[in-house]
Amino acid sequence: MKRFVRVIIILFGSIVILTNVFPIFSKWNWYYFTTKNGEFYFDLFEAKGRDFAMMDRWWQNYRETKNPTDTVIYRTFKINPLKFWEWRQYLFSKKYRFPYIKPDEIEKEDLKKYLLEGN
Repeated sequence: MKRFVRVIIILFGSIVILTNVFPIFSKWNWYYFTTKNGEFYFDLFEAKGRDFAMMDRWWQNYRETKNPTDTVIYRTFKINPLKFWEWRQYLFSKKYRFPYIKPDEIEKEDLKKYLLEGN
């Protein structure tokens, strides 16, 4: 029985390591970022060039032109610890460094509706 448990642990550990080194299950996703009041909004899709460099440029332009009081950018997507093939991303990707906000906590109604519809 000890040998069986040990084999299962080694097998699971190997699968976790391999799926994080060679992203077998990953796919391109849209990631949405916003301020709490919803005045600044950015949808990130790294495969199409909508990356963090672009978001930083948009954020700098927004801050220079609007002089906002709400200066915290939130991510609107959760971390799912059951997706073990994404653990590397959760630990090292910049997109998961932003604090999380539930879409229904965003103050701007049309943006809230858009995010709650699952887009």
